[in-house]
Amino acid sequence: SVFHLEHMELLTKLRPGVRWFLEKASELFELHINTMGSQLYADQMATLLDPERRWIDGEIRGLGEMEDGILIAPSEKSLGGMLEGLEDACLIFDDTVSVWESHRGNLITCERYLFFPNARKQFGLSGFSLFDVGRDECPEKGMLATAMKVLTSVHKDYFDRYDALNRPQRVPDILQEHRKEVLAGVHIVFSHVFPIHTDPTKQPLWTLAEDYG
Repeated sequence: SVFHLEHMELLTKLRPGVRWFLEKASELFELHINTMGSQLYADQMATLLDPERRWIDGEIRGLGEMEDGILIAPSEKSLGGMLEGLEDACLIFDDTVSVWESHRGNLITCERYLFFPNARKQFGLSGFSLFDVGRDECPEKGMLATAMKVLTSVHKDYFDRYDALNRPQRVPDILQEHRKEVLAGVHIVFSHVFPIHTDPTKQPLWTLAEDYG
């Protein structure tokens, strides 16, 4: 599951269970790829993930462009191309919240997969990587398996309501209802977490806690 892409000077590893995840997701959704990388990078990753293109049947978009060996990319991703105007029916699965600020209501946040030591350093994280400790994520109980339960549940709710009301529903509304159940009835105290003289309600952790109930 480790690939050396010599022409891109890149070593990458597939997350355990990712092809199972794509297969199951493709039974419920039309799958698209949207990345800050170049179009070459986007196409290469799609080929690694789905060599026979059995699951990724939507648009593959690389938003960045290489200029003199430097990647120039926008600050935010968008639901453009084939997904233009379909915000009410889209689910987004990404490990970065900030790039989807305009479509946050559609986003299911994925825990980053940081297998190699330099991947942790890239995001300013200390400690040991999965490579360092000689183990990997569990395909049956890891992030992708957990996310698939959420995707399946939201998909079911969407079409149950569509059948009951005979009109399209808004995915962001359904997803927000699911979020509110996560910390329902829980009281959280933030102690020695936020800088003094700042508004705690504007802090990311505070906002996250509110988003999840």
